[in-house]
Amino acid sequence: PVTGLWFLAIGIAGLVHIHDDPSVLLAINPYYAVAYLAEAKAGAFLTVGAVFLAVTGAEALYVDLGHFGRRPIVLAWFWIVFPC
Repeated sequence: PVTGLWFLAIGIAGLVHIHDDPSVLLAINPYYAVAYLAEAKAGAFLTVGAVFLAVTGAEALYVDLGHFGRRPIVLAWFWIVFPC
């Protein structure tokens, strides 16, 4: 329940900010990521490290929830996590 509430809060905050500035959706375009990595040499290394830590944290959350079975986890990711 607490994790669901947290993802709900993040999702609502994200929607509010997208409403304020829809141009943030341009970040989905991989061109900007490649251009950033090419321009920011040392900063790019730190950014890739932060992304790695975020992904491994999500993987750890996935493993911790493993005792619920595959179906509840898939439903939670598609209906709660991804929309946030």
